[in-house]
Amino acid sequence: MADRRSTNVMNFSFPLQIVILIGSMVASSVATRYTTQSGNDKVQNDIRSDIRNIGTQLQGAHDVAEVQSKLQEERLNGLRASIDAQSTSMRAAIEAVSKKQELQALQITELSQTLTRLSVGRK
Repeated sequence: MADRRSTNVMNFSFPLQIVILIGSMVASSVATRYTTQSGNDKVQNDIRSDIRNIGTQLQGAHDVAEVQSKLQEERLNGLRASIDAQSTSMRAAIEAVSKKQELQALQITELSQTLTRLSVGRK
């Protein structure tokens, strides 16, 4: 145990170049980390912005689709109303024609009876 050497940190001395080299390496490492972190923050912010833009575009597309759907429904309702009105008008016209035909049939029957009476009266 007598061979054991004592290591006292206070006895160490380093040349100035090594101290400067180690200091510059640490400073370079810190600067690199800071620069990398700043770049990462910028990329993350850009990604967040892109996600917000995509969300806004999707919401806009959804709103457009909703408006188109409502517009199409309104057009369909308008067409249904128009068809119903035309159908009612056609029914009324058919009924009027039918009543005219019935009236004409009655008039023809009356004329036929009148002609029959006149022809019987002449004989």
